Amino acid sequence: MQHEHPTYPKRTIPGMLGRMHTRYGNTDKDAGIFGTCFQGVASLLTSGVAKVARLENDTSMVLSSSNIAIGPSGSGKSVAFRLATAPIKTKEAKLREHIREAHHDTEAKRLATGGKIKAVTAEIGKEYLEGGDTSNQEGKLLQLIRNAPADVADSALMQSNATVQALLRQLARNPVSGLMTAEGNQVLDMIRAEGFSIINSALDGEPMALNRVSSGVIVIDMPLLTVLLLTQNENFSRSLLRSGTIFNTSGLGPRTLCSYCPEEWVGTENIIPDSEADREMNQAYTDRCHDLLDCMDENVRSGMTSMRIIKHSQSAKTRLNALRRQTAELLQSGLYPSCSGFINKIPDHVSRMSAAWNAFEGQEGDISSEYVEGAIEVVLYHLEVHRLLHAKPAPARNEVQDAQLLLDMLYELRRDERPPTRQELQNLAFNAGISSAARFGNALGLLGADRRIEVTRAGRILIVPPNRIQPTSGRLASQPNMARDRFDN
Repeated sequence: MQHEHPTYPKRTIPGMLGRMHTRYGNTDKDAGIFGTCFQGVASLLTSGVAKVARLENDTSMVLSSSNIAIGPSGSGKSVAFRLATAPIKTKEAKLREHIREAHHDTEAKRLATGGKIKAVTAEIGKEYLEGGDTSNQEGKLLQLIRNAPADVADSALMQSNATVQALLRQLARNPVSGLMTAEGNQVLDMIRAEGFSIINSALDGEPMALNRVSSGVIVIDMPLLTVLLLTQNENFSRSLLRSGTIFNTSGLGPRTLCSYCPEEWVGTENIIPDSEADREMNQAYTDRCHDLLDCMDENVRSGMTSMRIIKHSQSAKTRLNALRRQTAELLQSGLYPSCSGFINKIPDHVSRMSAAWNAFEGQEGDISSEYVEGAIEVVLYHLEVHRLLHAKPAPARNEVQDAQLLLDMLYELRRDERPPTRQELQNLAFNAGISSAARFGNALGLLGADRRIEVTRAGRILIVPPNRIQPTSGRLASQPNMARDRFDN
């Protein structure tokens, strides 16, 4: 690329999404952020409407995707997120009004049914005590229980709680869901080891189960989770330091399409008031999103049995087969040593993206080769960002970064009553991505050498208060969350 930083391709996305992106993503700064937001929304809405056929066999892939826009404060992430997701929020606001009334109706019916059940139960008890036949009353009781009103599911297509139980509960209520928020750093801090694999499985539509004490095991046959997170550069860098190994080995890293806005692009946006034509375009975008939401709702009610399977045209298949050969050559070239997982996913990324564009535009025919070419251009941009974010730091910096990670962990653990032992801290460090005892020992030794920690007689590790820290090398930040991210240095 000719730029110091990768730039999101402009005038590449087709149709309605492309017109919205051209209007609002008209600078290098905004192109990546808006492109990621529009792609996340398109993926969420179309994942409940269609799937895409695989080239190699008769199976199909879901259209869910994982998208993260990374940019500094002031880069316009929240503005892009609000504009892209506004149609979903307005639709859900209307649905909540209907649901509120439905809740009232259901509660009235539940109270009435409860009274009838009590009356029939009393009849059964009386008849039993008198030695009579209770079969008729038992039949009435069974019928009442069967006809008891079911709970009305709340409408919450988008959520921001990334704990495993919250994700599974949401998918159990609505199999099509979005883990979507402009405060992505909170979600990244929330995800634990098992959460990465759960999210990755839901992105692939793999069946999963929720075991609840009250209702037993709830099976989710085809979860369709789309991820759209917007986060600041330093927060994403810290997340990679803490969970980068798990993020990638779980499969979620290669499945995630990241965009990146460097600090120097802040303030380069073109502020253009919306014209009447812009307002009409926004309304058309909203209407199309609402149409897809209605279609998704019908599919969910029917048990997802009527999902359309989108196929690629013959020319698109030819281009995808050529892409597979090109990605194999790219892997062998050694040009992207830290990106093998992502490169292996490139054909799937392109298939899903081109299919999502096809479904969003309401195309009735097969996916065209033009859509595939456009998707290739966008995905190759994401490859460049992936390489930038996952570039191996210099060996001399590994030790410093590991030490900074341990220091951040110790600050977080100060809320507990007892400081951790060396073994406890080492176990936490392994889960956070410090992959060996040697790395842990080197990082801990650096903290000791810089007089950032001390060990009690009981073998517990304490943070040295800032007012007691002696001047040393200055290699470590005195407070957490201050480590510079490797791709901004």
